[in-house]
Order: sequence, then C-alpha cells, then structure tokens
Amino acid sequence: MKYNKIIILREFHQTPEVSQDTRVVPIHELGQWIRTGRYLKHIFQYREAWLYTYNWQFTTKPFLVSLALRLLTPGKCRIRDDQGKEIAVSFKHLVRSFTHFVRDGMKKASLLASIHNEIENLSQISQKESHSSALNPSGQPVYLRSDHCFGLKAGGS
Repeated sequence: MKYNKIIILREFHQTPEVSQDTRVVPIHELGQWIRTGRYLKHIFQYREAWLYTYNWQFTTKPFLVSLALRLLTPGKCRIRDDQGKEIAVSFKHLVRSFTHFVRDGMKKASLLASIHNEIENLSQISQKESHSSALNPSGQPVYLRSDHCFGLKAGGS
C-alpha cells in the first residue's frame, strides 16, 4: 500500500487520529531504518511527514531528527508536541538546528574538561573531610527518580 503521510512517534502520549493512507512509526523503528539502510527507500516517498513528540525542547539531536524527517517528504513537514504546538521543518529551521549542532560539537571538549575538573575538585574536598555517618534505619527515606520519561503523571500517598 502506498502511504501519503508518515507520523513518527517520539514519547507522544496521545493517540493520533490517522487515516488508511497514513503510516505510524515509533522513533526507534525509524532509527533501525537508518542503521540498516531501509531508510533510503523511504526518502521523498510521502506527501507529508510529521513528528509527534511530548516536547520538542527535550529532543536529543534535534538537527539529525529534523533532517531525517525532512528527507521523508518534499511536501509538508512538521513537528507537533503534546500541547499542540507545531513547528515547520523548513530550510530556515534546518539551518538554525545545524548551527546549534556545530556550536554544541565545538563546545563539547571544553564542557567535558570543565566537568572533569569539577569532579576532581569535589573528590579532593571529600577526601579532606571525614565522613563517619552511619545509616540510620529510622530516618526519613529519600527517593531518587532516575527515569527520563517525559509527561509521566504519577501519584503517591
């Protein structure tokens, strides 16, 4: 079947309404297409390409995601988030994203060096100070949430 529209889902928590001529693909599957070369047969094969995401600002590698999306269609190409905000993936958007991509790449080495220095300083400080605190089982518990699932709504007592 020939699809006219493709929707890529990236941590999107709403179910999009789709017609029969729409292909819905999770972002990890798009990544597999790119890694295996299957992506090449999808280039410019759709009239429209959309990325549905929880929040575009939290997207890792926005330039690469935008470029991969843009290459799926010569037509309408947009990004939509959970709040209904839409961004056109235009030439201007790609240039802006590419500029940030290059800038971030150039700053990476100095950022890592800065982090390394800070860790070294903290390590030296902690070695100078003597910490002889024991675990107090009757103390207040501390919970550390380490998952990165955006938009998760959870409750507690």
